[in-house]
Amino acid sequence: MTKQVYVDGSVFNNGRSHATGGYGVCFVNSNAEGTQLVQVIGGRLPAPCTNNIAELTGAVVAMKAALQMGRHDVKLFTDSQYVVNGFTDWMQGWERRGWRTREGAEVKNQNYWQALLELRKVVKARFIWVRGHSGDYWNELADSVAGVCNSENYHINLSVNDSNRDQVTREVEAIINNKTNKQLAINFVERCGMEAAHV
Repeated sequence: MTKQVYVDGSVFNNGRSHATGGYGVCFVNSNAEGTQLVQVIGGRLPAPCTNNIAELTGAVVAMKAALQMGRHDVKLFTDSQYVVNGFTDWMQGWERRGWRTREGAEVKNQNYWQALLELRKVVKARFIWVRGHSGDYWNELADSVAGVCNSENYHINLSVNDSNRDQVTREVEAIINNKTNKQLAINFVERCGMEAAHV
């Protein structure tokens, strides 16, 4: 079964030397009963960070996690056209040209692209663009996780299972339905971190 994963990045003060970032990764399973969250991963990235680095980090973390789960076939959803176009259309050309653009400039964020290129050898991934902040349920959750991990300096990796699924589902629905209430997302990420620490 193809694994679905939603990734997003968050950066405060993008373009400045003190800009910090965060990433959110949400794995979901879809079946006849609907779509269920199965894994939440998030973390903070130190300065200097950019939007593109945060988005790329989310993609790298997602593919590494898929590999660790034994999933070699994933659909990765992101609201970053930079990440989708780079992975789908640009990356192989960059590699052929010695990590140079067609214009001869050095490709930015090479280490992230090179990591994705290596991961693509063992994980069959299809990168799909979704419009950000447009009501896509799981993209909104990944965005919330990325933002809170950045602002509150959290790092989480929580498996969702039968024992915690009902509570997680209620919390996620509250976050999505009350996007202006950041405290809901903070509480969720904090609890995910506490629960993961005791697994």
